[in-house]
Amino acid sequence: PPIVKVTALPSSKLNEKDNISLSCTYNSNPYPSFITWTKNQNNISHDSEYTKINISRDENGLYVCNVSNSIGYGVAKVQISVFYPPKVAVEQLQNGSLFCNVSGVPNNYTFSKWEHRSSNGDFLRKLDDEGSSLLTIDVQNDNPIYTSDGLYYCRVSNGIPDKNNITLQTGFKDIYFPGNIIN
Repeated sequence: PPIVKVTALPSSKLNEKDNISLSCTYNSNPYPSFITWTKNQNNISHDSEYTKINISRDENGLYVCNVSNSIGYGVAKVQISVFYPPKVAVEQLQNGSLFCNVSGVPNNYTFSKWEHRSSNGDFLRKLDDEGSSLLTIDVQNDNPIYTSDGLYYCRVSNGIPDKNNITLQTGFKDIYFPGNIIN
Protein backbone atom coordinates (compact mmCIF):
# COMPACT_ATOMS: atom_id res chain seq x y z
CA PRO A 1 0.00 0.00 0.00
CA PRO A 2 1.06 3.64 -0.48
CA ILE A 3 3.06 5.41 2.22
CA VAL A 4 1.54 8.88 2.65
CA LYS A 5 2.76 12.10 4.29
CA VAL A 6 0.90 15.42 4.67
CA THR A 7 2.57 18.82 5.04
CA ALA A 8 0.80 22.09 5.94
CA LEU A 9 2.54 25.32 4.89
CA PRO A 10 3.21 27.75 6.43
CA SER A 11 1.75 25.88 9.46
CA SER A 12 -1.25 23.91 10.70
CA LYS A 13 -2.04 26.86 13.02
CA LEU A 14 -3.04 30.05 11.21
CA ASN A 15 -4.85 33.33 11.67
CA GLU A 16 -7.92 34.22 9.64
CA LYS A 17 -7.05 35.69 6.21
CA ASP A 18 -3.80 33.67 6.02
CA ASN A 19 -3.20 31.37 3.06
CA ILE A 20 -2.51 27.66 3.47
CA SER A 21 -1.14 24.97 1.21
CA LEU A 22 -1.57 21.30 2.06
CA SER A 23 0.70 18.88 0.28
CA CYS A 24 0.10 15.13 0.08
CA THR A 25 3.29 13.25 -0.82
CA TYR A 26 3.36 9.51 -1.25
CA ASN A 27 5.50 6.51 -2.15
CA SER A 28 3.35 4.13 -4.18
CA ASN A 29 4.09 1.09 -6.32
CA PRO A 30 2.03 0.56 -8.38
CA TYR A 31 1.12 4.15 -9.21
CA PRO A 32 -1.94 5.44 -7.29
CA SER A 33 -5.35 5.01 -8.86
CA PHE A 34 -6.71 8.00 -6.96
CA ILE A 35 -5.92 10.69 -4.39
CA THR A 36 -8.66 12.21 -2.25
CA TRP A 37 -8.55 15.08 0.24
CA THR A 38 -11.34 15.19 2.81
CA LYS A 39 -12.15 17.79 5.44
CA ASN A 40 -14.25 16.55 8.34
CA GLN A 41 -15.14 13.50 6.20
CA ASN A 42 -16.31 15.56 3.17
CA ASN A 43 -14.44 15.27 -0.16
CA ILE A 44 -12.76 18.57 -1.10
CA SER A 45 -10.14 17.70 -3.76
CA HIS A 46 -8.57 14.96 -5.89
CA ASP A 47 -5.20 16.71 -6.35
CA SER A 48 -2.06 16.07 -4.33
CA GLU A 49 -1.95 19.81 -3.44
CA TYR A 50 -4.80 21.67 -1.76
CA THR A 51 -4.54 25.45 -1.41
CA LYS A 52 -6.89 27.83 0.37
CA ILE A 53 -6.55 31.63 0.07
CA ASN A 54 -7.87 33.96 2.83
CA ILE A 55 -8.62 31.12 5.20
CA SER A 56 -11.60 31.60 7.51
CA ARG A 57 -12.64 30.12 10.85
CA ASP A 58 -14.86 27.72 8.90
CA GLU A 59 -11.70 25.99 7.67
CA ASN A 60 -10.95 24.56 11.15
CA GLY A 61 -10.94 20.80 11.02
CA LEU A 62 -9.28 17.50 10.27
CA TYR A 63 -7.83 17.22 6.75
CA VAL A 64 -7.09 13.73 5.45
CA CYS A 65 -5.22 12.66 2.32
CA ASN A 66 -6.13 9.17 1.11
CA VAL A 67 -3.98 7.58 -1.62
CA SER A 68 -5.11 4.29 -3.17
CA ASN A 69 -3.57 1.83 -5.60
CA SER A 70 -4.44 -1.72 -6.67
CA ILE A 71 -2.76 -3.14 -3.54
CA GLY A 72 -4.38 -0.94 -0.89
CA TYR A 73 -4.50 2.56 0.48
CA GLY A 74 -2.51 4.88 2.71
CA VAL A 75 -3.75 7.78 4.81
CA ALA A 76 -2.16 10.85 6.43
CA LYS A 77 -3.94 13.52 8.49
CA VAL A 78 -3.42 17.06 9.73
CA GLN A 79 -5.56 19.09 12.15
CA ILE A 80 -5.92 22.71 10.97
CA SER A 81 -6.61 25.37 13.61
CA VAL A 82 -7.64 28.83 12.44
CA PHE A 83 -7.19 31.49 15.13
CA TYR A 84 -9.56 34.45 15.31
CA PRO A 85 -10.28 37.24 17.79
CA PRO A 86 -13.04 36.87 20.36
CA LYS A 87 -16.62 37.74 19.55
CA VAL A 88 -18.01 39.38 22.71
CA ALA A 89 -21.63 39.61 23.88
CA VAL A 90 -22.81 40.78 27.30
CA GLU A 91 -25.82 38.97 28.74
CA GLN A 92 -27.84 39.79 31.85
CA LEU A 93 -28.55 36.75 34.00
CA GLN A 94 -31.75 36.23 36.00
CA ASN A 95 -30.05 37.28 39.24
CA GLY A 96 -29.03 40.62 37.67
CA SER A 97 -25.39 39.64 37.21
CA LEU A 98 -23.75 40.22 33.85
CA PHE A 99 -21.97 37.52 31.87
CA CYS A 100 -19.41 38.24 29.18
CA ASN A 101 -20.07 35.52 26.60
CA VAL A 102 -16.95 35.06 24.48
CA SER A 103 -16.07 32.85 21.51
CA GLY A 104 -12.71 32.85 19.76
CA VAL A 105 -9.72 30.62 18.99
CA PRO A 106 -7.56 30.10 20.92
CA ASN A 107 -9.93 30.13 23.87
CA ASN A 108 -7.41 31.33 26.47
CA TYR A 109 -8.91 34.73 27.28
CA THR A 110 -7.63 37.70 29.26
CA PHE A 111 -10.42 39.88 30.63
CA SER A 112 -9.99 43.57 31.47
CA LYS A 113 -11.95 45.11 34.34
CA TRP A 114 -15.59 45.78 33.54
CA GLU A 115 -16.43 49.40 32.79
CA HIS A 116 -19.64 51.23 33.71
CA ARG A 117 -20.76 54.22 31.63
CA SER A 118 -23.88 56.34 31.64
CA SER A 119 -26.51 55.56 29.00
CA ASN A 120 -25.13 58.46 26.93
CA GLY A 121 -21.60 57.01 27.10
CA ASP A 122 -19.96 59.12 29.84
CA PHE A 123 -17.41 57.17 31.89
CA LEU A 124 -18.59 56.43 35.44
CA ARG A 125 -16.23 53.83 36.89
CA LYS A 126 -14.11 50.74 36.43
CA LEU A 127 -15.50 47.90 38.48
CA ASP A 128 -13.42 45.98 40.97
CA ASP A 129 -14.04 42.56 39.46
CA GLU A 130 -10.42 41.42 38.93
CA GLY A 131 -11.05 40.97 35.22
CA SER A 132 -13.45 38.05 34.89
CA SER A 133 -16.31 37.01 32.63
CA LEU A 134 -18.91 37.39 35.40
CA LEU A 135 -19.90 40.68 37.02
CA THR A 136 -22.12 40.69 40.09
CA ILE A 137 -23.90 44.01 40.46
CA ASP A 138 -24.48 44.82 44.12
CA VAL A 139 -27.97 46.25 44.37
CA GLN A 140 -28.33 45.42 48.09
CA ASN A 141 -26.05 48.15 49.46
CA ASP A 142 -27.07 51.65 50.57
CA ASN A 143 -26.92 53.12 47.05
CA PRO A 144 -30.24 53.57 45.26
CA ILE A 145 -30.71 50.81 42.71
CA TYR A 146 -30.98 53.25 39.75
CA THR A 147 -27.34 54.30 40.23
CA SER A 148 -26.41 50.97 38.68
CA ASP A 149 -28.20 51.82 35.40
CA GLY A 150 -26.13 52.36 32.29
CA LEU A 151 -23.82 50.70 29.81
CA TYR A 152 -21.60 47.84 30.99
CA TYR A 153 -18.55 47.07 28.89
CA CYS A 154 -16.63 43.81 28.84
CA ARG A 155 -13.21 43.83 27.15
CA VAL A 156 -11.33 40.64 26.34
CA SER A 157 -8.35 39.43 24.33
CA ASN A 158 -6.96 36.09 23.19
CA GLY A 159 -3.92 37.70 21.57
CA ILE A 160 -5.34 37.51 18.02
CA PRO A 161 -5.90 40.90 16.33
CA ASP A 162 -9.06 41.75 14.41
CA LYS A 163 -9.10 43.17 10.86
CA ASN A 164 -8.15 46.60 12.30
CA ASN A 165 -5.18 45.04 14.13
CA ILE A 166 -6.84 45.52 17.54
CA THR A 167 -6.41 42.68 20.04
CA LEU A 168 -8.78 43.91 22.78
CA GLN A 169 -12.39 43.20 21.74
CA THR A 170 -15.42 44.84 23.35
CA GLY A 171 -19.03 43.95 24.06
CA PHE A 172 -21.57 45.97 26.03
CA LYS A 173 -25.15 46.01 27.25
CA ASP A 174 -27.42 48.83 28.37
CA ILE A 175 -28.86 47.84 31.75
CA TYR A 176 -31.84 49.39 33.52
CA PHE A 177 -32.73 48.52 37.10
CA PRO A 178 -36.26 49.40 38.22
CA GLY A 179 -36.56 51.83 41.10
CA ASN A 180 -37.50 55.36 42.01
CA ILE A 181 -35.30 58.40 42.39
CA ILE A 182 -35.60 59.66 45.96
CA ASN A 183 -35.45 63.44 46.52
